[in-house]
Amino acid sequence: MPVDIYLPYPDGVRRIKDKFLIPGSGKPPLRLGYSSSRLGLGAPTQHKFDQTILRSEELANAAGISAAEMRKDIHWHGYNPGFNADASSLSAFQFVINNGFAGMMMNQKIDDWAAAARGEYDAAFKNYLINLSALKIIITIIMMHEPENDGRASEASDWCKAQARFMKMVAEHDDPNITFSTCYIGNPPTDRSIWNPIPALETLMGNRANAQYIIDRSLCGVDPYPTLFSDGSVEYLSQRIANAMTDYKAWGFKKFSLPEMGLCNYIDRGNKEGQTNPARWPDPRKTPTQQAQRLVDEMWTWALANNVEAICYFDVSDPNHVESSTRSAQQLIDLDLSKIIDTPEELLVFSQMIRGIKPALAA
Repeated sequence: MPVDIYLPYPDGVRRIKDKFLIPGSGKPPLRLGYSSSRLGLGAPTQHKFDQTILRSEELANAAGISAAEMRKDIHWHGYNPGFNADASSLSAFQFVINNGFAGMMMNQKIDDWAAAARGEYDAAFKNYLINLSALKIIITIIMMHEPENDGRASEASDWCKAQARFMKMVAEHDDPNITFSTCYIGNPPTDRSIWNPIPALETLMGNRANAQYIIDRSLCGVDPYPTLFSDGSVEYLSQRIANAMTDYKAWGFKKFSLPEMGLCNYIDRGNKEGQTNPARWPDPRKTPTQQAQRLVDEMWTWALANNVEAICYFDVSDPNHVESSTRSAQQLIDLDLSKIIDTPEELLVFSQMIRGIKPALAA
């Protein structure tokens, strides 16, 4: 099945309508994206760029290839807290292109949902798509991610109408390198159904048949952060987002993405945000092989079985979600020690998945 694991991006992958056509033999339709850490979803920083380059070098060493060759298969996660239609001016895109990455998952925000719902951003967004096509890299577009986290449930109708417009414009732009994805948290504090954009899309397209054409060319995204329980057991994706996936499929989505995903390999023993504690370091009961197996089980086996086309792995998964602006230098060091992909075993399987090579640990 078409799968897109976002680490930074897979070389040679081209989306044609609702399928990926991948040159070469034995390479599944899988894109793997990567973010250097949860050092904040704010605007890109030099630190995040440096960490991403460093990780690409570590993955290349594990794979026994050059860093430049490794980056040809890596997709990067970019975020812009505002909306800018001039893609070439954004430092995230410049970073990707200048360093030879395959593409990126780009997340931009529009605060005025009502204006987006009325179509006031349509002209700028269409210009954005033209600019993206000129970059000639593989791109997954997200607009106004995780609406359930914004405390704006009363404006859900506007968000859904805006999503419908973006989905339609991307599909009609018809660039095989560009795909649109919604992005939810999966387990919202509000009724999940109020964030369903399909009724708005049906209204926009005139009927369900026309709407389904657009749906089939879009992804439905969810940001899962499975936890590691205090007894050392782990939460699986199949547990974390099972109900959400069931609902999304019932709405009509057939293909999915995980725009943000992180796996914990350490125990958080009730610390408050911003505090450091050596007890939050890697759990010694999990061997490197076991951690590598979990990466494969979740990001390869489960993803392929559930029509997941894009995954962006957030390398440092802090369950407290403390943003970089509130972290001290020591806290950042502590978080670096909590990286799950930090052993030769883990780096090897991760580098294999990025390159579309079936890991030895895969069933």
